[in-house]
Amino acid sequence: METMTELVGTKEAISILGCTSGVFKGYIRRGNLSPYKKVNGKSYFEKERILNFSPMGAHIRNRPSFNRHTGSGLNNADLSDIIEKWRVNSRDSASVDVQIGIYTEKIRQLEIEMKRISTTNPGFVTMRYTLLRHVGERRRLLHYLEISDYRRYLRAMDLIREGAAK
Repeated sequence: METMTELVGTKEAISILGCTSGVFKGYIRRGNLSPYKKVNGKSYFEKERILNFSPMGAHIRNRPSFNRHTGSGLNNADLSDIIEKWRVNSRDSASVDVQIGIYTEKIRQLEIEMKRISTTNPGFVTMRYTLLRHVGERRRLLHYLEISDYRRYLRAMDLIREGAAK
């Protein structure tokens, strides 16, 4: 015996959830909600699933914050330690050397995190992309430093090797 499920249209589902149509479309796009049935181009949802849907946790995933939208993944204490270690003079906080140091620490943290999680984790691909982006940016900064001030370049390479040996 088949049980009948009560279906609601998109507009009714939006009013039940109390969100905007854009937010609702985002839930569908991310796979948090999916239509039960489509008829003539209109989507219908199970009313019970809509009533039990928790929008607060729908967009939050268990991923570390390593991309440009959610922060650097480094706290203020880590940043001040990196600046102290990599700075060129006492007033330096944003030179090429310091930027290289920040990218180096981000790369280290991403490598550790990527070893910890499975490759099937949905955040793995994003983390891999972020890692490659950081490696490329650090490489460009190192190249600039190599051309502009070779001594500082050698110092930066020594600091990178020193950190890798840990």
